[in-house]
Amino acid sequence: MGIGAVLISTVFVLEILAGWVIVEGYKIDWKLFLYFLSLQTLVAFSEEISFRGYILKNFVNGMGLKSAIILNSIMFSALHIPSFGFYHLDITRGMMAFIILVLISTIMSIMYLKYGLLSAVGFHLAWNFLQYHIFTLSSIQDGILKISYTRPDWVTGGSYGPEAGIIGFVVVFIALSVLIVRTQKT
Repeated sequence: MGIGAVLISTVFVLEILAGWVIVEGYKIDWKLFLYFLSLQTLVAFSEEISFRGYILKNFVNGMGLKSAIILNSIMFSALHIPSFGFYHLDITRGMMAFIILVLISTIMSIMYLKYGLLSAVGFHLAWNFLQYHIFTLSSIQDGILKISYTRPDWVTGGSYGPEAGIIGFVVVFIALSVLIVRTQKT
């Protein structure tokens, strides 16, 4: 959970420090908080059991490690394409979101292979829950913080969240690069 929490928190802090996101207030509804925590736990477990615990595991056995991670990550990202239309992403931001989701999926795949299923689930849960329900970096529903944006959507990701913005790309790319280097040394 720690890596997912650190990465999405880094995106949030960078956007705040740069003045691209402004916190206008907050509201805590404990019933919604617990509901969304349960929802994101279910999403993280179901997607990670499917994509890492079953699909990736079988792909590795059938086609080798690198090809398996790449194909699995493309499939994971493709699962999210319908949401691009829901958020009215233009083609450029849709492509950016697709690439960033491939990178995030690659991180979760490496974590799964190196540290087990629960590490991928924890990353996924922390990233989604903090993004949507604490920092409100996506307009999927109200989170605890009420925020507004001062930069174009391609920088912050706008209503889709950092998975469609340059800041999200930079943070995720650096994290993936560090993870690859660290796992190759061990």
